[in-house]
Amino acid sequence: MKIKPLSILLFFLLFLAFSTPHHAAAKELLSLDGKWEIVFDHDNMSQGVGKNLPSVYETLGKKRIITVPSAWELIEQDYEGVAVYKHTFEIPSNWNKKIVRLHFGAVNYRSEVWLNDEAVGFHEGGFTPFEFRVDKLLKGTGKNTLLIRVLGPIVLQDKEIDGIRKMETPQWRAGLTGGIWQSVNLIATDRVYVDDIFIEPKLSDNSANFHVTLDHTGIKKEKIELEVSISEVANPSGKVVQTRLPWNLHPGINRKDFSFTIQNPKYWSPDAPNLYKADVKVIVNNQESDHWSDRFGMRELTIRNKDFYLNGKPIYIKATFFEALYPNMVAFPDSIEMARREIKLAKDAGFNMIRPWRRPSAPIWLDLADEMGVLVVGSPTLECMTLPLSTAYLPKRVESEIRESVLRDRNRACIVQWELFNELHRPVLKQMMRPMAMLARELDPSRLILDESGGWAYGASLYLPCEYEPIKFNDIHNYPGPFINNEQYDGYLSVGMTKKEKDAAGLKGNTPGRNVIPGLMSFISELGYGSLPNLVANNKQFEKEGNPLTPAYRYHRRLAEGQKRIIKESGFEKIFPDLEDFCLQQQEIHGAANKRMIEGVRANPDIDGYCIHALSAGDWILGAGLIDLWRNPKTYAYEATKAANQP
Repeated sequence: MKIKPLSILLFFLLFLAFSTPHHAAAKELLSLDGKWEIVFDHDNMSQGVGKNLPSVYETLGKKRIITVPSAWELIEQDYEGVAVYKHTFEIPSNWNKKIVRLHFGAVNYRSEVWLNDEAVGFHEGGFTPFEFRVDKLLKGTGKNTLLIRVLGPIVLQDKEIDGIRKMETPQWRAGLTGGIWQSVNLIATDRVYVDDIFIEPKLSDNSANFHVTLDHTGIKKEKIELEVSISEVANPSGKVVQTRLPWNLHPGINRKDFSFTIQNPKYWSPDAPNLYKADVKVIVNNQESDHWSDRFGMRELTIRNKDFYLNGKPIYIKATFFEALYPNMVAFPDSIEMARREIKLAKDAGFNMIRPWRRPSAPIWLDLADEMGVLVVGSPTLECMTLPLSTAYLPKRVESEIRESVLRDRNRACIVQWELFNELHRPVLKQMMRPMAMLARELDPSRLILDESGGWAYGASLYLPCEYEPIKFNDIHNYPGPFINNEQYDGYLSVGMTKKEKDAAGLKGNTPGRNVIPGLMSFISELGYGSLPNLVANNKQFEKEGNPLTPAYRYHRRLAEGQKRIIKESGFEKIFPDLEDFCLQQQEIHGAANKRMIEGVRANPDIDGYCIHALSAGDWILGAGLIDLWRNPKTYAYEATKAANQP
């Protein structure tokens, strides 16, 4: 491994600065990020040992050091199985009367948590946050010992662990992130704390509606006050709203809604990403019990007269598909600069939307999307194309992924739509389309909801903000190949037409998509071709800056060797003696194909946007990227797509 230690330290410091979940800002927070012990339990000796886990941990074998947060793939190549983490810490002396919660940003996949030899709880799901109350389990003085038993994703190996077999859990097959791969924090408050606040913007009356949930952990009724302030992020000293609101609480969970008018609001959009910051203090007996803050935007994406409208104005959607893989950190940005660069490259190329693929985006990436101004499609970790495999647990896991993903990100300005499923085959998931749309609507009235991208089951349906009745909608996936002939071009022009209209116009190509209905609003949500990245340059960069244990390092090298062999065996070596030239020639074809596809789609007034597959390279979509894994534009593939995206 050739990553410089100083680079790792600098990244870790940046990670701490950006990864603290701002939605969980409490009166006091203690980060547990840093160096932890880990044991890879290859034989699953830790299964079902209960309170004996601490003693069993000592017998499991070699203890290693791992940075939390990070994927364990960075230190153990292609590991699929169980690992046990250990961390010791001390808490501040003034926490003895506090309510303390242990908060995990994400642990992949199943977590069992023990603190000071006592069971705390478990969680399933690798990409969403969870927490436990632990104040009764903490030692006020001396060392506290935290043990986390983690069953990681099983994707490649034919094995069964703890009743879970290969590809039975919601995972994206690319960018696997086994273990504790997002931050861990202890959050301390007094007896009343913020359990959740959802800020629902309403542009019809320029109001911000706060749906507040408080947890009163005491045993008697309590009179409290909420101190609410709203300010522009660009002007934090100027308060748009500042007020105190009385609230009589009963013990347990309390919910209440408050509405605040935003005078002369500055709407959020890709051209003007205006953000507001909300601060909410819980005041009990004139003392601050908890302090919560988050950012939000005044914006709404909806549909009127078969067109997309953002903040009351028509918008043509130019999106790009995004798998979010990275050279060294697997499914987490290698650096803030790398994440910022890829979003800027997308915007510079003319895209106004990014469609992350089948898992919630990393919080620090969404922070940048909020700040830089790009529309984002919210996507739970639900695979497609018959994965994950059907088991009796699948429906419950699907519901959990949707619930936790929406709850995590529903205050994001950038996220304007929830996309629930993709290219469905199985009756069990088709059966879930309507109830899961209703679940998403219950949790978030404010956004568009797409039940299935591609419309394979019954044709796609969209739910407009605040609506429970869907509208039919043509959502089309199309991969025509590199050479866009007249018939394929005609196919794009014919979307929305009846057969009679198509014949009258003299269009001969097949209309792309499944279950496409004439006369409906249409969106091409997957469109594109592909080409190799510059494997020669990429592999030099991997040798200089990469980690040989990670999949990307190895498959780039393997692909380059395979391409050289095939070029030689096929006789093409005479035309392409240089692999780099071969890759660049492919990128020329890729760019020409993308440009022609986009031209065809944009020539049809019944199509209201498209999503190019894809922004960045991945593993199974390695060739589709307009930029490579190191975030370098792929020459003409990027430039031609950029040209076709222009107004």
